[in-house]
Amino acid sequence: MSPVAPRLQVRSLDVRYHTARGSVQAVSGIDFDVRPGELVGLIGESGCGKTTTAMALLRLVQPPGRVHAGTALLDGVDLLALSGEQLRRARWSTVAFIPQGAQNSLNPVMRVGAQLVDVIRAHSRTRIAKSELAERTRECLTSVGLSSEVLGLYPHQLSGGMKQRVCIAMAVSLRPQLIIADEPTSALDVIVQRVVAQTLLRIKEELGVSIVLIGHDIGLMAQLADRVAVMYAGRIVEFGPTTEVFARPGHPYTRQLIEAVPALGRSTTTITGEGRMPDLRNPPNGCIFQGRCPEVTDLCRDTPPVAVHIGDDHLSHCHFNEPLEEVHDG
Repeated sequence: MSPVAPRLQVRSLDVRYHTARGSVQAVSGIDFDVRPGELVGLIGESGCGKTTTAMALLRLVQPPGRVHAGTALLDGVDLLALSGEQLRRARWSTVAFIPQGAQNSLNPVMRVGAQLVDVIRAHSRTRIAKSELAERTRECLTSVGLSSEVLGLYPHQLSGGMKQRVCIAMAVSLRPQLIIADEPTSALDVIVQRVVAQTLLRIKEELGVSIVLIGHDIGLMAQLADRVAVMYAGRIVEFGPTTEVFARPGHPYTRQLIEAVPALGRSTTTITGEGRMPDLRNPPNGCIFQGRCPEVTDLCRDTPPVAVHIGDDHLSHCHFNEPLEEVHDG
């Protein structure tokens, strides 16, 4: 059986922040893809480049940052090459965004229904009758498990979980091919996190939409993601099926992330990962993880590792993995 063609192909994405103290390589030449109807998670510690990657795909990187190089093909169309008007038409209808802070993303002086109508009217490719708009907004809320009564409420009248589901409703209102969600559950308690997570899964299954989910909660990623990309210092160091990556991590950083998750019967003294992320204005030669790796050698300090297949659809950037097949970075 031939492999499924990816819906999103990101190649050699490079994002830099130009400052008076030097150019910061926030995202450095990363590659990944997302298949139709698939949820891919980007995980890693704060500052690793997850959100910058998302902002680059959405063309929302703010100065002094800028996309230095790369392509992001969504069904064959490069998001990074669209003109201003083409980008405006693509947002919401082709690629949509679920923000981390719903409270700061919703207009506090507009009712929920009016905000949904604004999104649909501004970005729909066809003119929609008023009666159809009313029905569409009700369907959007129903699809995320909210009553149509929410249409008449203001954001401050909603709980945190309800506000986040309103943002999801906006994201799916025009049936996009791709949704990028930036830590949509991080500010919620664990019960509400589960509700929002189940909403994302239901949307993915019912609409066949592809999702890039940004996060640092490994437990949540294990439940939601089909595949995960592990990021460190602006690079993807491991990428593969979620069950495979968590059961048999190939990169030392992935193992440290897993060890950092609290678990019954395991002392916190087993957690490794001392040291700090490298200075991205002047990254080290060789492996980017060398300063925190307990297995570092002279080879790691001198030579950057290439990506190698260590399992079916499972890539890792480490000199000491046993490769099934070498895959040189593009």
